[in-house]
Amino acid sequence: MAMAKVFFSDLKAGRCSSVVEARLLRYWEARNVKRGGELMWMDLLMVDVNSTVMQVTISAGRLPQFLEQLHAGTMFSVTGFDVSRCAQNFRLTDSSLMIRFNESTSFQELTEPVSPLPEEAFRFRNHSELIGLANTNTQLPDIIGEILSVKSTVCDPPEEKNRVMVTLKLDSDETVTLSFFDSQAVAFHIQLEAMRVDPKVMVVTSINPKIVGDIELCRLFLNATSGTHVYFDKNTGAGAALFYRLAARDTGLPSAAPLLKSYAKVENMTIADLNSFIVSAASQSTSFQELTEPVSPLPEEAFRFRNQSELIGLANTNTQLPENNTGFELDVDIIGEILSVKSTVCDPPEEKNRVMVTLKLDSDETVTLSFFDSQAVAFHKQLEAMRVDPKVMVVTSINPKIVGGRLFLNATSETHVYFDKKTRAGDARFDKLIARDTGLPSAAPLLMSYAKVETMTIADLSSFIVTAESQEIDFLCTGKVVRVDTDKGWCYVACSKCSKKLQRTESAFTCGVCNNSHAVGALRYRVEMAISDDTAEGTFVWFDGVLTKLHSIRASEAAQMLAEDGVNPENTRLPPFIADMEGKTYTFQVRVTAFNFTEHHRTFTITRIADDHGRLPVDGVGNSVSYMCIVLLN
Repeated sequence: MAMAKVFFSDLKAGRCSSVVEARLLRYWEARNVKRGGELMWMDLLMVDVNSTVMQVTISAGRLPQFLEQLHAGTMFSVTGFDVSRCAQNFRLTDSSLMIRFNESTSFQELTEPVSPLPEEAFRFRNHSELIGLANTNTQLPDIIGEILSVKSTVCDPPEEKNRVMVTLKLDSDETVTLSFFDSQAVAFHIQLEAMRVDPKVMVVTSINPKIVGDIELCRLFLNATSGTHVYFDKNTGAGAALFYRLAARDTGLPSAAPLLKSYAKVENMTIADLNSFIVSAASQSTSFQELTEPVSPLPEEAFRFRNQSELIGLANTNTQLPENNTGFELDVDIIGEILSVKSTVCDPPEEKNRVMVTLKLDSDETVTLSFFDSQAVAFHKQLEAMRVDPKVMVVTSINPKIVGGRLFLNATSETHVYFDKKTRAGDARFDKLIARDTGLPSAAPLLMSYAKVETMTIADLSSFIVTAESQEIDFLCTGKVVRVDTDKGWCYVACSKCSKKLQRTESAFTCGVCNNSHAVGALRYRVEMAISDDTAEGTFVWFDGVLTKLHSIRASEAAQMLAEDGVNPENTRLPPFIADMEGKTYTFQVRVTAFNFTEHHRTFTITRIADDHGRLPVDGVGNSVSYMCIVLLN
């Protein structure tokens, strides 16, 4: 007698002898971390003909019987199993029930189901739904989004603790941060490195939403779990739909057509026409003679600068790079303020190299300019050889691209780079930036940017403010961190408008400076350290910009790493990368102002930290945040 076929929705708690036809979506191991990673069971997610998803569990003891059959996407006929209630925490499906394999379970591959089974199923949640689930540990939903950026701490070879943070834009244009830890971070990092191009879309399953700090800060983080699976671009139907929407948005073309833009049109010609062309066409030879006295003065330089909107309009078209025989027009030039430079170039250089420069254009939009391979190495060495970091770049013949909704500019073989005053256009921009950052007329700034900064001990610095006349001057101090004052905490909640510390009330944050009783908060660093040299000891207060620049981790990201339920971020333990600063030596540029010469104040603003080569960046230009700390001398 044939067994009755049922759907997942028909199941009730107890033993079931009916047959269920379903597709295996994904599966993963559940291990006990408190017992050295001991395998407890295997979790499966299966979907039936009605698109109902149910969790299935196979205990470690029974797993060998079924393990070889487990392949995602395979259809199965399942009979003879137990149905029980799901745990209230970390739910993987909308069903309150789950299936457990027992000694009687039959799990047979199915080639011809009675009705077609769905090929995929997800529980996507929007931003507001994720916020509602945050910190409850009740549901592990799925998300789909556009990849905006990826940050990784994974080294080669990987070290003990690893983390990857992915910023995703959801359909509603809100952004969320997705974190992978340890072995998952390493696996994700390696997977991404192996891809030929950067993906645009991610579908991520079974994530745990968290909000770090108070709800008013509203910073949503999503943590990967053992059940998390990642699918890029067109590996799922849902991902493919979003991928094609993004491609149409970024190129203005229907989704099937974008690759047609990558190939320039080459005119067809017969061999007879080719012979005729050589006979009849004007000679292509060129005379190129140096001219000392032209009839009229000739311009000394010419650029075709593009603004942000023009660059976006040209992105992915390969049309504006005078046309040459490559099919591209190499006439897209830019000028901008240098904000940051990231380089993968080693010493000696390895096979693949890349340098990424973030530039701010005249309209205050930022763009990312990339150099690859030999160009990256040449640019890296050129920058390393400079005595100070440049402020301005004029860059010619770049190729604009939009990847994942962000504008990137790629250097071409025709690209030339001119720093600061090497061009008239750069010179004018350089002087404007100096006037903005120093308040000095444009003829004077180099006195501040290029003058030698005198080195001074902490004892001499303390003596200087007692004996010298009030003035503004810069000094270099070098000292070793002897202890970190953990009693003063490591961060505070600042007003997102004025950056002053906010006061907590029962339901909101208040800013006295802005007179705002419902201020929006942002987490900022503030750490006190005792630093000494051979002459004296002082207390240095590190603020947000310096620590963010030094460690490349924002305070909000550090708080998320240390999150504890019911504990405000500023009350959590000290981040390990800050604690590890103890015993290390740093060189600072200290600016002494009139404030330091008052009777009761001996604080010093530190405007810069030297890099590993002892080189200091130019005076504040290129930093979107004011990087400073205060030194309190004992």
